[in-house]
Amino acid sequence: MALPTAAEKVQAMNYTNSSRSEINLNGSAPGKFNDPLNILSFSCLLLILTMTLFGNSLVILAFKRNSKIRTVTNYFVVSLAVADILVALVSMPIWAAYLMSGVELKQALLKVWTFMDILCGVASIINLTAISIERYFCITYPLNYHTTMTSRKAITTIIIIWIFSIIMSSLKIILWKLPPPKYELMVVISCFFVPLVIMCTSYRLFSRPHASKRAK
Repeated sequence: MALPTAAEKVQAMNYTNSSRSEINLNGSAPGKFNDPLNILSFSCLLLILTMTLFGNSLVILAFKRNSKIRTVTNYFVVSLAVADILVALVSMPIWAAYLMSGVELKQALLKVWTFMDILCGVASIINLTAISIERYFCITYPLNYHTTMTSRKAITTIIIIWIFSIIMSSLKIILWKLPPPKYELMVVISCFFVPLVIMCTSYRLFSRPHASKRAK
């Protein structure tokens, strides 16, 4: 679900549509059913798809049925689960079909697939970032946490996350003819490296008090 992987897949599929030639992905040619590597890749992808749908559906079902686990953190976990389910329903099946059949996608369908792939990837990463920030406030400011981090604020944040993800994925469609790696570099920096720094900083900061207590 990482953005660089999505960008590589889009670039490979665009190259196929323009050149009408075979592409070697992971050392195998798409569309060859008797290729052992293709069969292995398809089997692994199918297993991941099934586990993603099953596991994330359980997360959403548990959140819906058990009121005790409807915490602020779990609102973001459910949002993350929705993003993962969309990956399993939209991105993975189309990629699996391309891997096994080599069927060329029309540009309209390719744009839809690219939009959803980037949307889910960005939403997943930003949701993880929001969870790290929420955990930082919970550990660092436990007395003020319940007044500052409410369910309404969590839902508002989640809506903003998805709007931001839609904007980033829409930019790809708007800048479709922009030669790489300008857009890809922008997305990797703003939606991967910046969230990575925020997450590392958040987890590092709220781990310091525990380290000092253990030292005493």
